[in-house]
Amino acid sequence: MAIFTASMTNSSTTYTRFSTAEVVSLTPEYGPTSGAETEVTIHGSGFPTAVIGGGGKSHAAACRFGVSSTSDYRFPFDGWVPAVAVSSTRIICTAPPSLRASLTEREGPSINGVAEIEISFDGYPSNNLTDSDGLFQSSLWSKDHVVFRYYAVPDTVSVLSDGKYPADVMVTGEAPDQTASILTFIGGSFIDSGMITCRFNLDTSSDQSASYISVTRFTCPVCQTHLILGKVRCYPHGLVSTDMYHPMPWLSDNNPRTAKLSFSLNGRDFHVSVRTLKIFGQPHHLKFLHQRAPSQLQYGSAENSVGRMTLDPLELVTADLSGHTVQNDFGLGGTRGFTASVALNTSASSVNSHPINLIEYTAIGSTVDGALTLAPQFSRAPFFGDYHVNFELQDCTLAGECVDMPGTSTLIVSVMPGVATQILSHPGHVSSSELTSLWIPDDASIKYASAFVKLDAYYVDVRDAGANFVGDLDSLSHFISVSSTTSQLKHNGGGLLEERLTGAELVGKRTSGSLSGTAEFHDLSLTSQKPSGDRIPGVASTLRFGTASRGNSGTDEIYILQFFAELPSLASGAIATSASKLKLVPGEASYLNISDYADVTIICNTPEVPISELITVNLFDGGNNKLTTVDTLHQTVTVRPHGLTALDFTGNVAVTDLTGQGEWHFPASSIYLVCEFAGSYGLQFVSHTVTPTVQVINMIKGTYGFQWHAVQIGRWANLSASNSVPIGSFKLEVLDGAGNLMGIDDRYIANMQFPVNRLVHCSSTTVNLTGVNEANTAGSGVAAFSGLNMVRPTAGSHVISCTEHAIIIHQIPLTISASEADFVFLEGGNFTVSVVPGDPDALQVLAASALPNPLVDYSI
Repeated sequence: MAIFTASMTNSSTTYTRFSTAEVVSLTPEYGPTSGAETEVTIHGSGFPTAVIGGGGKSHAAACRFGVSSTSDYRFPFDGWVPAVAVSSTRIICTAPPSLRASLTEREGPSINGVAEIEISFDGYPSNNLTDSDGLFQSSLWSKDHVVFRYYAVPDTVSVLSDGKYPADVMVTGEAPDQTASILTFIGGSFIDSGMITCRFNLDTSSDQSASYISVTRFTCPVCQTHLILGKVRCYPHGLVSTDMYHPMPWLSDNNPRTAKLSFSLNGRDFHVSVRTLKIFGQPHHLKFLHQRAPSQLQYGSAENSVGRMTLDPLELVTADLSGHTVQNDFGLGGTRGFTASVALNTSASSVNSHPINLIEYTAIGSTVDGALTLAPQFSRAPFFGDYHVNFELQDCTLAGECVDMPGTSTLIVSVMPGVATQILSHPGHVSSSELTSLWIPDDASIKYASAFVKLDAYYVDVRDAGANFVGDLDSLSHFISVSSTTSQLKHNGGGLLEERLTGAELVGKRTSGSLSGTAEFHDLSLTSQKPSGDRIPGVASTLRFGTASRGNSGTDEIYILQFFAELPSLASGAIATSASKLKLVPGEASYLNISDYADVTIICNTPEVPISELITVNLFDGGNNKLTTVDTLHQTVTVRPHGLTALDFTGNVAVTDLTGQGEWHFPASSIYLVCEFAGSYGLQFVSHTVTPTVQVINMIKGTYGFQWHAVQIGRWANLSASNSVPIGSFKLEVLDGAGNLMGIDDRYIANMQFPVNRLVHCSSTTVNLTGVNEANTAGSGVAAFSGLNMVRPTAGSHVISCTEHAIIIHQIPLTISASEADFVFLEGGNFTVSVVPGDPDALQVLAASALPNPLVDYSI
């Protein structure tokens, strides 16, 4: 049935025909202005379903889009589309683009986006129908004013995941807190259609209903969700049987990278966003973030106050296989936080070739939201080179069990020479711990000891804290000095050693400036004091010997040269030091000397006295070192007189070295000296090619009388013979063995402290003596005679013998007669008087008898 209405004006009457079918609603009510051609489901009643096409018609029903008016002309012909009657309450047709639903581009749906939909069951023409316009005009249309709204396809300026940009989500679809991730689309204009839908990777199975927020944003989950244990999670996560990293079903593979995003405002037409969704995998390894180059860091070798080298703090994040940051650090134990560790890969690092310069140091921490910061340290400033630092990730949330994540990240730390903080001397460099040992390096200088030892050139490199040679990188010139030292530190010396005060002295240019990182020392030498002065008999000795350059028995043969400098990079008062060792070995033989020398004192109690001390002669090199292992086998040291008065001596006057020890022994009492007058004399010990040594002999007066010495006062020679010839006055003096006058020091025997009075009697075997022929010394050491005469001496020589017949020691008192068996006589006491014929004044007749007595006087 049709309903007709009429309207009249002054000039005409218009008739409009309406369909009896009723349109109630549309699904969807919105569609894009162009491109998609939205399929619209029309809901209503009275839709005939038995109408069949034919007669040039392709469809039994049709829809038209346009704007209602008192006439049909505002529904353009291009807005006429075929429809399919699904049932008496549902028809489906496709909305044309808004421009086709508008009469012009400047009005209607193309401008305001609103089009009315009318339906007809008079059919839709097929391509071969010649009068399509007639059919359009003659069709009966519904007039229910149901509106279809066109919208411009919105732009998506950005897409957030869980409020952050850019959008990314784990393969599980869950956020770091194990809740389903929510995407926020920002752009516009969006319509609160109630049918907003998200789609991922153009996969219809991924469709998720969205929530309209405003005209500029809407949100939607990335997965099908379910509520479990109070959390909205992606299904089936949270179920016991589900793998922790179970991926969302619409993902194409196990290692996706990105997913296309599309959305629909009407549930039918999907628009692909220019934004994509980053898909990341499960935690795989640690990724480090750093202000320097991401794969290689460069440092100058240095150390902090505790002797370590600290790297810049490294911000580490968990990452998936493709390197995407993963904040999801829930472990198998149900708690958050993975364990991260950093360790040195010694097999790949420069540490292998310089093991002393680096010791492995490990740092461990736990992630928070998939991130943590570590500050690994080298245990000391390393040598230059590349050091491979491995970062490893573990899930240790299960009690007593740690699960390694598959990946290991490596950071290459390139250590370059740093600022100058120390110096290194060579050859012979030693560390502070090696100063006190007797060990010397293989390259240490070994020199023969002498009075002047020219040292090899020494080089001192300026180095950084890792002992790396700075070289031309250091543009400064540093003044470096050197001293000869002991191994003991100075008190408050800042690392300086005590200067060596014994042995050879270090001389030469002891300060040098560095050039291109190296200071050179070319004219250093060790000088020893040469023997100086003299040892001359009778003169105070000025002979001096320097200390042994190798110390006693070679105990100080190692010399330490300490180089030191103040470097600008060091703290105020700090000093950079370096030590080198060198060794002095026994040098070439230079001179002889008597060990434990002392002047020898000889007491001349007898004419010949032995030297009672052992005299040991040793050989020394120019550095004043006693030579004990030199090639002196069969070398002879000979004793010779020395000085203005040459001593006579006998005994062991030459000794040959039979052991090669460089030592010659002259035993006690092996050399006998002929006593001279009290005074100073000398012996010289000589050997070829070396300087001899002198032994001073001090001869002193004996301690007791040894001999008589007759002192002529009158005349003893060529006396004229007569009846009585006076000898004249004379003295007998007591002398020691050397002829020194004893005087009041005359003693009877050794160790007797009291003076002796010697009673002396003179006689002759060739002439009778008259007058005073006895005298005594009275403790003066001299017996004086006068008034002694010879009776009728014959011409010739007559020996007068004077000797003691007793001694008296008044202080005891003690008298000892010469007749006693152990009486000690003085030697000598004889003197000779010569007589020549005198004037004849008598006739001497000698009786001719068998045994004439020449002493009987027969003169007439």
